[in-house]
Amino acid sequence: TMPFPDVSFSPDGDFPVINREKGIYHFNITLGKLPEGVTLNAGDRANVVPSKCFAKLPLNADVDAEGYDNVTIGRDKESITLTSVGKAAHASTPNEGLNATHSVLKILAKAYPKNASLVFLANKLCDTTGNDFGIALCDEQSGNLTCNIGVLKTLEDGTLVATVDIRFPVSYDCDYMYKLLREKTPDEFEVQPWHVSNPLYVPADTELVTTLMSVYNKATNSDLDPIAIGGGTYSRCLPNCVAFGPLFPGEEQTIHMPNERIDLNNLKAMAEIYMEALYR
Repeated sequence: TMPFPDVSFSPDGDFPVINREKGIYHFNITLGKLPEGVTLNAGDRANVVPSKCFAKLPLNADVDAEGYDNVTIGRDKESITLTSVGKAAHASTPNEGLNATHSVLKILAKAYPKNASLVFLANKLCDTTGNDFGIALCDEQSGNLTCNIGVLKTLEDGTLVATVDIRFPVSYDCDYMYKLLREKTPDEFEVQPWHVSNPLYVPADTELVTTLMSVYNKATNSDLDPIAIGGGTYSRCLPNCVAFGPLFPGEEQTIHMPNERIDLNNLKAMAEIYMEALYR
């Protein structure tokens, strides 16, 4: 077995250097049953803001989508259908997208105010800062927590399951997050973490970070500082490792999105930067 390198960098993030990565907490909330005849489904990945959400309701449902321009209501002989269209984005930057679940959840919570599952999701989890949920953590090193409903799924027995992606500041850990989530979630709902990762933090004054920053700033004639992100890179897999590129500041981010791509001129520039970094 080969030993870990003493220092390393991972080219799967942003330039200049990412020395702070928020913790990642993916979990399911198994809620109660939806009202008779109601189904709700959206998304297929926790770490993506869902761009579509679908709900099916019985014909006697009293629904009103006024004020929600992204929601359309359809009716046939058997049911009412709500279709919400949003904008996909990475869950670490949820405000760059439009979560299609939010408008549908608020419409359904108004239509079924006695359903605890719908009311909980609409009132607590449609805020990407976590403030409504009571989990709005923040620190100076990495900034604010983010919260994203990535998946909604109705089981055969009518039980609703929500899959949530949280990115939390580097001053906290996964154990703290579980205790906080359990405290803020009603006892009748089950919290099931299934993919969690503690934050990464490599101080800016370490030799690794200062060297990579020097290489980048010289190559681009800039004077930038290391940055923090909500995403997770392979840097977490190695000791004393940080993410170094490949996305340049201001470049369009298409990670995890349709037509993911890279600019050929930037590809050449990053290759030169990596060659100098390895030489150093």
